[in-house]
Amino acid sequence: MIRIVTSRRLAEMESERNRLREQADTAEAQAQQALDREVATQVRLAGERVQLEKQLSGADFAREVAESANTKLRAEVEELVEEVRQAEARPKCVYVLTRFGEIHSLHTSQEAAKAAAARNGADPEGWSTVPKERPLAPSPWGIAHACVRPEQTGGTP
Repeated sequence: MIRIVTSRRLAEMESERNRLREQADTAEAQAQQALDREVATQVRLAGERVQLEKQLSGADFAREVAESANTKLRAEVEELVEEVRQAEARPKCVYVLTRFGEIHSLHTSQEAAKAAAARNGADPEGWSTVPKERPLAPSPWGIAHACVRPEQTGGTP
């Protein structure tokens, strides 16, 4: 079978072919742009994921350090609480500074009591020790050591 194609029909077919080529080129360019955008998005997301993983790793490390410090601090607090309990159970001792047999002031050390007496006119070098079994002679200044035991619960002294 022989087919005869007219020049007009040939021109229409060429025009259609050119139009389809342009559409194909446009579609290919759009597909390439979409692919480029997708690749750029995937690269950006991969970079963000790496950064987030680094931050997560850093946060995990910081959490572990904080937990370790917390554990250490809890142990220290427990030790301090025990020290406080023991200190509270011990008698509280003070030095009573007297003047002519009357209480003048209370101090945490004998040296502090002597310094207070010296500020009030006592001779800083005039102190002497009197044995406990001898009654105190009347003197202008005296220091007595006194301890107070904390009150016991449960009726035990």
